[in-house]
Amino acid sequence: MNNLIPVFPLTEQEDTLLCNARDLHKALGVGRVFAAWIKGRIDDYGFELGSDYVTMAARDARLDFPDPENQVAQHGGDRRSVDYHLTLDMAKELAMLENNDLGRQVRRYFIQREKQAVELLRQAVIEERDRPLLGARTPKMQIRAGDLVKITNLASEAASKLARAATVGEYEQQLQALTSYNRAVGLPLPKVEHFPRPAEAAAVYRRQFWELVEDLGLQLLDHSPDAGEVAISLPTLYAVASDEGLLWPGLEKPAVQEAIEEAMRADPRYIRFGRVKSKLRAPHSPLLRCLIFQAA
Repeated sequence: MNNLIPVFPLTEQEDTLLCNARDLHKALGVGRVFAAWIKGRIDDYGFELGSDYVTMAARDARLDFPDPENQVAQHGGDRRSVDYHLTLDMAKELAMLENNDLGRQVRRYFIQREKQAVELLRQAVIEERDRPLLGARTPKMQIRAGDLVKITNLASEAASKLARAATVGEYEQQLQALTSYNRAVGLPLPKVEHFPRPAEAAAVYRRQFWELVEDLGLQLLDHSPDAGEVAISLPTLYAVASDEGLLWPGLEKPAVQEAIEEAMRADPRYIRFGRVKSKLRAPHSPLLRCLIFQAA
């Protein structure tokens, strides 16, 4: 595994760890052609260029084709292909999506590589902390001191992701990351009671949902023309909450929206999930997908 999926920093100055999606595709034994697989995963799960992955021209322009020897004849000549360099968070999520032993093995491998990277930074911080301060700091010493800031920033980012985790896999991944970062800089380890697990997060979603509805008012949110029902669209709720400066989980990733919908299906007032003719829109507007509840 170590030879199959090399891990490397983004640049010499920026030590975010990346891997090549082609190496991951090969290690996972994916049956689909690489280009179709990676583009499909990006589109389906909302991964973002710049924050989840970067792209560049591939060294071998034939790599996107299942049969390199016949690609000229089959496709009318050579064409440029693209390499995708993935953050390890994205790589772990892709591995888990394969839902097999290979995917779980790859995810564990990336977690181990992250732990190794954190340990190297921790040793650098310890060396800097224990070094007597004699004279001016050298550039190398300043870089080591900067590692402390990097780990702290990574811990803050992991805590934010942990608080928003919508799946058990995502929760465990971010909990492990935050634990490693906090341990590296001597911060208290995260307490599980401060971060509800996804199963418990369903109750949090339901409470926050109705609190938002009460704060914003049904006149802005209820699309149902039936007085006995309340029909609420999650995108509408998110948009109105954002306009009012209120917090509500973003819906950029399908997994988050699915987790909210699943949580609301367990609500005692829930009736169904369907399309309604919205009373808040123009008469000829298309039907709107909503969560439908009994009116209070």
